[in-house]
Amino acid sequence: FSRKVFFTLAYFALCLMTAYWLSGFPYDNLCVCDGHVGDGCDEIYPIGQYQCLDESGLQLAEISATSKYYYFCDQDYIRSGIFPPIPSLAPSSDWMAGNQRDMTELCGWISLFVAFTTMWIVYGRDIVETMINMTDARYDPFESKDQNIDFSCVDDIYAYVPQVIDEQFEYPLLACDISSLDKKLINWSEPSNGYSHWNLINDVASCIESNASSGLGGKNSSCTSDDSSSNTTTSIFSIVKHYPPAWRKLELQEMENMSLIRSSTAETLSRN
Repeated sequence: FSRKVFFTLAYFALCLMTAYWLSGFPYDNLCVCDGHVGDGCDEIYPIGQYQCLDESGLQLAEISATSKYYYFCDQDYIRSGIFPPIPSLAPSSDWMAGNQRDMTELCGWISLFVAFTTMWIVYGRDIVETMINMTDARYDPFESKDQNIDFSCVDDIYAYVPQVIDEQFEYPLLACDISSLDKKLINWSEPSNGYSHWNLINDVASCIESNASSGLGGKNSSCTSDDSSSNTTTSIFSIVKHYPPAWRKLELQEMENMSLIRSSTAETLSRN
């Protein structure tokens, strides 16, 4: 859990458990029979001395005219499933003294108030915003601010490039024409053979056509329709294009020129 969630839940549990612990005192599950009906309180025991056998051995007990009678009462609000731990809302609180009942009542209400107030302070704003967003679909253009960051300036951003992933191949197989796409928008790179080695359009010999006049993209992106009466061309591969700003076009052109220079230099050196 994050720090915000953990400490909020811990404080909420502390407030509730304080009221529970105070309500269970003295934790002996015994209540005086004064005015209580049933649970053995109606029985009359003869006055005298009795021998009782318990875990410590034989004990001597005496019942007199002033002896108090007790019955079993469950003082555990937690296991009884009583929530909140407030005596006035609980089924029974006979074991509590007057001061204890008042303190438990006060502590129970305070703990609930503090716990729910804390929850509201921490999560109230998120809850309200979520409810507003679910019920109010209005858009305020002034709430969003232009950060003056071009799309092409973001390094860790990628485009949706159609590709086929096959475990038999080391890299994904491109299923589109990427001649009009900035290569940094592809979320993987292969420096050895380049992207053309992994492009499916280079494997379809029957569709190697130039579409410069049709405006559908570079070569290998379309083929002639099977319908002989139709003069239109049907694209069989996805067309992906990127329209960079002028400064990015210049940058890409310089990169391409540098690549050509390096390739030419490497070829010259290999011949020599």
